[in-house]
Amino acid sequence: MEKIGLLCNPYAGLGREKIHGITSETYLILRGQVGEILVGQGEMGEEVCPGARVVEAPGAAGRRRTMAAALAMANQGAEMIVIVAGDGTCNDALEGMKRGGKLVPILGVAAGRFNVMYPKRRHDPFVSVRKLYDFDVRSVRVEPVMGTVARVNGEVVGYGFFQTMVFNCLAYSDPGGNLIFVDAGRMIDGEVVPIADFASTSTADTEIKVVSQSFGEVLVARGTEISLAMIAQVPDEVNQMLCGGFGAIAQMMGYSAVVNVFTNPNLALVPTPDFFPIQTKSAGFFEGDRVVYTGVAEGSVVQIDSTAICRMGPRDVLTVEVDRALGLKAALPEVGR
Repeated sequence: MEKIGLLCNPYAGLGREKIHGITSETYLILRGQVGEILVGQGEMGEEVCPGARVVEAPGAAGRRRTMAAALAMANQGAEMIVIVAGDGTCNDALEGMKRGGKLVPILGVAAGRFNVMYPKRRHDPFVSVRKLYDFDVRSVRVEPVMGTVARVNGEVVGYGFFQTMVFNCLAYSDPGGNLIFVDAGRMIDGEVVPIADFASTSTADTEIKVVSQSFGEVLVARGTEISLAMIAQVPDEVNQMLCGGFGAIAQMMGYSAVVNVFTNPNLALVPTPDFFPIQTKSAGFFEGDRVVYTGVAEGSVVQIDSTAICRMGPRDVLTVEVDRALGLKAALPEVGR
């Protein structure tokens, strides 16, 4: 490869100091293997990658800064982009490239909350390096990655690889890497506001259904019985954990993804024994089908892979579909991961 992009997100789960350290080491590994390395501005790479060419993303902030930087790297000839961060940052980079019509593979170096917390998970959309080692870019192979496309009122709002949900509480890592719960709506505005209440986004008019090309329309849940819905789950191990036996059956039956609705009243994001037994309603669906979610409370927040994406209200329609080749992963051999 002649040119590679390198981005980091210092606000991901491991915290700024560790992420900048990993980014610096990654830069040293790459520097002798390619002709040119493009890095993000300031804390996104420039600060710890001396001598690299800086790619500017003027006027962008938050998620849009990652989206703009990734697209700029692709447009400037990067043959792949190495990202030191969590899953959400990789999603943002993919979204930026897809919106700009220029897609290159992503090689993820684990530095987020969940991709570090679960080092043995089988479903890794973009992470190829869990513990940094002196990898050889010549050994990279490109693989398609299955994911989901979320739309509100027909407009694409984001891409995901684990689950999409509508909930006003967001799991987040503070600067020290500690797990906290914050107001998802305020996070969209760039504010980190811890909360302790888990108010439902459902109303009497809320409805979740699967519209399938093969088995028609199925109502999954309706009204205030919906406490928390994982609208579309792709990875089979997550399906098995959250849906119990049906998650395993769904995989065996060839479903592309699962809808899982928790129906315990006032369910917390992380349920305590007070909520036992946990009650759920689930349905599988295929590529080409769609999940339709309507009638939520005003100001409800769409989250994709634990990232707050946008607000929606009672008149908005959220749809989620599966795409078996949504992104491209720069995969490395298993040895050394």
